[in-house]
Amino acid sequence: MTKEVLSKKEIFITTLGTLIEWAEYILYGYMATLFSQYYFPNDNPTVGLIKTYGVFAAGYMMRPLGVILFGYLGYFVGRRHALMLAMLLMGIATMGIGLLPTFEQIGTLAPFLLLMCRLIQGLALSGEYNGAAIFLIEKDHRTPCFTGSLVASSAAFGMVVGGLATYIISLPMMPAWAYRIPFLLGGLSCLFAFWVRQNLHDSKEFVQAKKFGPKLTLINMITQHPFAFLRVWMIAGFTAVFV
Repeated sequence: MTKEVLSKKEIFITTLGTLIEWAEYILYGYMATLFSQYYFPNDNPTVGLIKTYGVFAAGYMMRPLGVILFGYLGYFVGRRHALMLAMLLMGIATMGIGLLPTFEQIGTLAPFLLLMCRLIQGLALSGEYNGAAIFLIEKDHRTPCFTGSLVASSAAFGMVVGGLATYIISLPMMPAWAYRIPFLLGGLSCLFAFWVRQNLHDSKEFVQAKKFGPKLTLINMITQHPFAFLRVWMIAGFTAVFV
């Protein structure tokens, strides 16, 4: 089989999606004080901020579930489809935060809906970060390690972009509702990235393995390769501490 060449366009489309998702995911953390005012206004400021960060943490609790879900989809359905679904979910959830009414408008339903959006964001992010790296590494036969590292770099740059967006909407001349703008634009960006990712194609090796290779479930992998699974799990946990 002739080995395919990973194009710069594929790298750009994939890493751009990662950048967008991380920028939108981290915005909430940067704007925690604003969200505590709009969605937990009846609480003591400290308590409201703690609740706001509790919602932030809930997104991380969804990431192990997202890894299992998107890992299954990526393995049995296809890498491209998993990446597209992750982008779509992130776009919907991010747009939802941008359009979400405040506590003063709809009462306790507001923080509940905010929590739901954050849970969906956490679910989507786990499918994006890992899936994008797997997709690029499988298609790059020359420098897979370097190409895979671009996903981590894109995620880090996405955090920077989120910080810059937060700084801009925090300027004195900006209106009170300006915090919605990055979420609305981010949601639109995710939907655009979803559309662009339709042009991606799974690697030839993956297509062949999916068609003729053995099916390895999560349970089989843990029972058949326990030490390898443990090593990979520990490495992934160590490198993920900063996010």
